[in-house]
Amino acid sequence: MKNVDYGKLLPAYGRDYKTAKGATASLLAGKDWIISSMFHPNCLKPINLEQIQQDGVGKVALRYDRRSKVCFVAIPKAKLKTDTLLAPGSRQPASASNESQRLDQLAERLDRGFTSLLTSKQ
Repeated sequence: MKNVDYGKLLPAYGRDYKTAKGATASLLAGKDWIISSMFHPNCLKPINLEQIQQDGVGKVALRYDRRSKVCFVAIPKAKLKTDTLLAPGSRQPASASNESQRLDQLAERLDRGFTSLLTSKQ
């Protein structure tokens, strides 16, 4: 876990939550929150769960009920996206393996075409 100080996160875009449960559900659903720490380089800018996970933060404080109450939320570890999984025996992501094969084949054809053009002019 990194020691990143977001201060207390404020609901973005005029949203407000009456309960800690509602605020927590909103954060975990990926909605934007505002960073309130003046020591953070992105102070007063929106942030969401995915960005918090990328920063490696383990817990954040959320303001709710007209910013009068605070709750603390443990941040779940980021789930590995399926499109970043590697295809068996490949160095390419599984979803991109077919496209990369097609691009490799196209590049080989272009190389052969350029090579034949260069050799025919000599």
